[in-house]
Amino acid sequence: MAFVKDGKENPTLTERIQEAVAVLAPVLDAAASKEADTSHGTAHDEAHGTPPRTAPSEARPRTVLILGSGLGELATEIKASVEISYEEIPYCKTAGAPGHQGSFIVGTLAGTNTAGTNMPSSDTAGSTTATGDTAGTNMPSSDTTVSNTAGTTKAGTEIICLKGRLHTYEGHTPLETTFPLLVAHALGAQNLIVTNAAGAVNKSFEVGDLMLITDHINFTGSSPVTLSKENDLITSFFDMTNAYAPTWQNRVRHAAQELNCTLREGVYLGVRGPAFETPAEIRAFRSLGADAVGMSTVHEVTMARALGMEVCGISLLSNMAAGILDKPITPAEVNEAAAASADILSKLIKKIVVSS
Repeated sequence: MAFVKDGKENPTLTERIQEAVAVLAPVLDAAASKEADTSHGTAHDEAHGTPPRTAPSEARPRTVLILGSGLGELATEIKASVEISYEEIPYCKTAGAPGHQGSFIVGTLAGTNTAGTNMPSSDTAGSTTATGDTAGTNMPSSDTTVSNTAGTTKAGTEIICLKGRLHTYEGHTPLETTFPLLVAHALGAQNLIVTNAAGAVNKSFEVGDLMLITDHINFTGSSPVTLSKENDLITSFFDMTNAYAPTWQNRVRHAAQELNCTLREGVYLGVRGPAFETPAEIRAFRSLGADAVGMSTVHEVTMARALGMEVCGISLLSNMAAGILDKPITPAEVNEAAAASADILSKLIKKIVVSS
């Protein structure tokens, strides 16, 4: 299918992103200006020492959160200033998978008290405890901080939330599934937190557990990045050694420890779907080193790394993979399990976002 822009067939990737940003940026900046007017008051405040307001474009969120199957309710934790359907964004496909609404949300993630918290510093992927903040690690975020004698309270952090995602099994190309992420990056996002509902391949894991993704295996046979004429944005090879940033991994470990919640760690294997895997495939994936399997994430993470973004990945284990239990797997089971554990995932997300 040919794309057409201003009478030009097949515009470049950059041109498509620019057109989408042209639609979204004014809406975001208008919302940011309104919020600034509310929080800063009149020119009288500035005359009495109130710091000058940040330009709307500078106040845009620096973190984008992608919500997986059955996790859409997590978006209710966000005080949305802007919510736009994918259908309203030029060149963006619509989401059609169960449990995926398909909307682009910008707003404030509810505040979390971080009093007495020492954020992790070690970049050692295998560490299980954290002992302080890394000097020189400055993950940008648009947030409000209120100091008190007990510690620090984050009044809220501005984020972009992609409520629902696009999948290749819906007929979209790998590049099309990452288009909302490309737009978020063009609007200023530098960090990606990706969530998904996944099947547990590791037999020691349990349904409802959260798994910190330490690495992935792309078993889809495709990539969102191709060195083609259509793609004028990414034109060279890029490293995937630390696809999931060690600093973010340590934030998750530390937050889980504070929340006293079970946190597994492992390798996520991405397949195309939409069929659930066979028991023989699961045995093969286990031999490859996979701990969980799903039908998303790997393309988004690949694109994020191509763009130079920092990535954090968390899987909610919604079912045991095929062949482990003597029962069939259903989409309803996946969404129900995801919804049942959404609360603890929400708390974990809030903690790691406000620490960034």
